[in-house]
Amino acid sequence: DGSGTYYLDRTTATNNIMSLKAVGGKLCMQKRNNSGGNLGCVSTTTDISTTAIQSLYTSRNYNTTYSVYLNNTGETVVAETNGPLTPPNPNIGRHQSGTTTSNFGLYEFVLWDSELSSGDRTTVYQDQKSGFGF
Repeated sequence: DGSGTYYLDRTTATNNIMSLKAVGGKLCMQKRNNSGGNLGCVSTTTDISTTAIQSLYTSRNYNTTYSVYLNNTGETVVAETNGPLTPPNPNIGRHQSGTTTSNFGLYEFVLWDSELSSGDRTTVYQDQKSGFGF
């Protein structure tokens, strides 16, 4: 649904959704088509910190899994059976409606067109950890 604090969402209400939001103290990567079907989501199991810098990595491997890592530690893996999606243009920092804005500090936001290997994900995390001092 439209609840939560959005870090990433679609740009208009008339296209598919690939969003990243905070709901109930957890971070959630959500996917669904514009008609409301094929809903899929993965979220952290650990509460997000409001004071510490954290690294979040989410992935969707079509027809296989959704995964989420917090500080390079695997938190959740769930089956992905929610159908194809062409991700929308990203709208960083708010819900597409403009009514739900984010209140967050963002140091780096990176999108890849494919899932990173474990080694590549660890390299990115170590670079972030070193560069941002967490």
